[in-house]
Amino acid sequence: MDVFTQERVLTIAAFVAALVVLWVVVRLNRDGLASRIKAGRRIEIASAANLGNEAQAVLLTVDGERLFIVSQRKAGVAIHPMGAAAAAVDAPESSDILTSEGTG
Repeated sequence: MDVFTQERVLTIAAFVAALVVLWVVVRLNRDGLASRIKAGRRIEIASAANLGNEAQAVLLTVDGERLFIVSQRKAGVAIHPMGAAAAAVDAPESSDILTSEGTG
């Protein structure tokens, strides 16, 4: 019994060639494909920061509305809507959230 028949080799070669062509098409159109994939997202994490061992702060954009979420291990979760107008502004860096007074 031949393991490598001509038919099997040609089938594998055609499959690998199809994968290479698909890879080239994706690489050439990656910007357009990335924008299409991103357009379908409803929830995006704009920024996240750990506030020590007990808490975490996350800035989310959900359906165009910006939410500030603070999650604490023992106290639960606090969700603060920031309004749709705030969603148009670029998200601050994680370190910007932590540098305001009293959060040291």
